[in-house]
Amino acid sequence: MREYIAGGFFMENNQEQELDLNQLMKVRRDKLENLKEEGKNPYEITKFNRTNTAGEIKANYEEFENKDVTVAGRIIAKRIMGKASFCTIQDSDEELEVYFLRYIRSACYVVFPLMIGLAVLADPFVKVVLTDRWSGIVPILQILSFAYMWDPVMRINNHFLYAKGRTDYTLKAEVFKKIIAFSILLLTIPFGLYVIAWGVVIYSFIDIFVITRYTCIISNVTLTSEIKKLFPVLLLALSMGACVWLSTYFVISSVLKLLSGVLIGVVYYLVVSKIFKFEEMCFLQNMIVRLKNK
Repeated sequence: MREYIAGGFFMENNQEQELDLNQLMKVRRDKLENLKEEGKNPYEITKFNRTNTAGEIKANYEEFENKDVTVAGRIIAKRIMGKASFCTIQDSDEELEVYFLRYIRSACYVVFPLMIGLAVLADPFVKVVLTDRWSGIVPILQILSFAYMWDPVMRINNHFLYAKGRTDYTLKAEVFKKIIAFSILLLTIPFGLYVIAWGVVIYSFIDIFVITRYTCIISNVTLTSEIKKLFPVLLLALSMGACVWLSTYFVISSVLKLLSGVLIGVVYYLVVSKIFKFEEMCFLQNMIVRLKNK
């Protein structure tokens, strides 16, 4: 009985989707016919030349005063007052920058606590997973955890350049960064693994500085704006790490220390996120609800 109902439900949904698709195709065909009747070529490649984006004008309003500009975008609000009309335009650049910063913060919301938690619990983690023979790599693991926690920032800035079509900036940044990485490696090799690990930390910050310089050239997103966006998440992750370290400091057993540290860290991170209403927490809750309803 359940299978029959479920099957009927999916069949009904499929029929509704096919009906919606047919209606959409009909609307598009009608528009195509209207263009042909008006003597217009619907397949002609046209281009609207805009001089500036809405974000540029908003950020530098005084420079554009008494100047003619051409903008393009989606009208999200329109107000007609007599012979005057006022529109709110949202162009792709402004929207892309908003999603870009939100994407960086969401990625760091997940990566920051993982890396800081790994750094705090590196000793019991290595002893439980790799045994005591590998205890010498604990400091290196802690240093590398701090270095690679910034990896999402570097990668997403690269993706942003790709999305804007500036692969030339990506290439320039990569060439410059690889020269710096090779130089750091040559300078740190004679001093051993610990210094090499700290060299990776230094390189991660140089990487962020270089790639954000190019991001700033093609958008209104600066390194300062990214830091401001990430600072609350970083502060939350650091406070979680301090809480885990203090609560497990006197625990002797490596297994117990690892398990209790993970549990305390997860609970602390989620509870504090809920208290201070982190938007990423709301996103995770909505995603869980959607998965349960499927």
